[in-house]
Amino acid sequence: MEGRLPYDDYPVVFLPPYESPPAWVPPHERVYHPDYNNELTQFLPRTIVLKKPPGAQLGFNIRGGKASQLGIFISKVIPDSDAHRAGLQEGDQVLSVNDVDFQDIEHSKAVEILKTAREITMRIIRDRRKELFTNKQLPAGASPEWLCCKTASTTFPQHPR
Repeated sequence: MEGRLPYDDYPVVFLPPYESPPAWVPPHERVYHPDYNNELTQFLPRTIVLKKPPGAQLGFNIRGGKASQLGIFISKVIPDSDAHRAGLQEGDQVLSVNDVDFQDIEHSKAVEILKTAREITMRIIRDRRKELFTNKQLPAGASPEWLCCKTASTTFPQHPR
């Protein structure tokens, strides 16, 4: 047994106790079964309409753009602002504003569109990645920064690789 470690040199690994899988539920019963979440609207894009008087603030900040190759995301929502009351949240991805595609737009162009419009109709999608991973659920050896990539002076959410 050349090139192999003696049995005693292998690390000891403790596995969690076995848990039986949940009972099988027939597809036609899943719609009303409490173990199945059939509410899919949370994953669909939604529309938010904001009216902005001249000189007023938007009530939110954005990050991202074409240079980051990740799209435009809401980086901050001011508490008690119209944006906050409309349901905008940090991490939401802006898909479009007033029928202008925001998925591949320069950051400066996105800011210009948002600042000059009096009425803003935004299509957004909730970014669920932060909710999917907590510090306890990150892959072994990964830190919370694992979910982000850094560009220039800004941190943007990113899909895990």
